[in-house]
Amino acid sequence: MSHQKMIEILSNYYTTLGNIPYFALLRTDNLTACKSPSQHDAFNYVISNSDVPYAEIKQVLDFFDDMPFSWQCPDTASTLLQELLANGAKQEPLVPGMHMPLKQLECPNLPNITISKVKSSEECQLWINTAKEAFEFKGPYFNHFVEGIYENTSTDMQFFIAYLNQKPVGVSFIYYDLPDVSIYYVATKKEARKRGIGKLLTTYPLSIAQENGATNAYLESTAHSHSLYQKIGFKQIALFHELIFG
Repeated sequence: MSHQKMIEILSNYYTTLGNIPYFALLRTDNLTACKSPSQHDAFNYVISNSDVPYAEIKQVLDFFDDMPFSWQCPDTASTLLQELLANGAKQEPLVPGMHMPLKQLECPNLPNITISKVKSSEECQLWINTAKEAFEFKGPYFNHFVEGIYENTSTDMQFFIAYLNQKPVGVSFIYYDLPDVSIYYVATKKEARKRGIGKLLTTYPLSIAQENGATNAYLESTAHSHSLYQKIGFKQIALFHELIFG
């Protein structure tokens, strides 16, 4: 298993986010934490190795204060896991980290479905509205997170929308750290599922990344999306504990 590569990928991503205005960054020798403007654990993150001294755990707790956040660490981190649970965390299912060489990528053609990169503030708002429905999020969580990214980043981060018969039905998002690329927030609205749109929302952005020089793709999967990513060509390289605070 390659925990270290996934930690590097996520740490670089969180560092880029943490340097955006209205976001905040905490880095130590053992972890990276990113605090966004959004009051939701899905948008406030910690990635760490297995050995984190209590002083750094305390730093993280003070950094987030009462804000909800998620903490990921390798599945081998049994001592750290117990320390985090003792400090009020709730344990979630294990999270697989996955990798695919982009030379293996195949991008399907689906009738009546197109994928477009977000290119304007209006399309950014459309991405947010589509994501809210797809993820079934209530409240302004995506607004604060996505608007902050879109308004303050270059081409390192790109948003994509899937259209079915010209209606927005799904979203995804990629982060460049060449020669690597990682993909996040892949989701489809309920009424458009089981049509292959999730696969296209993954492969099409990765094909764009490949044209721009990326050679390896990384992602974290959930239990229900794991088989989809395996069919695309991703293989599991690591497992992480996920703990939720707040």
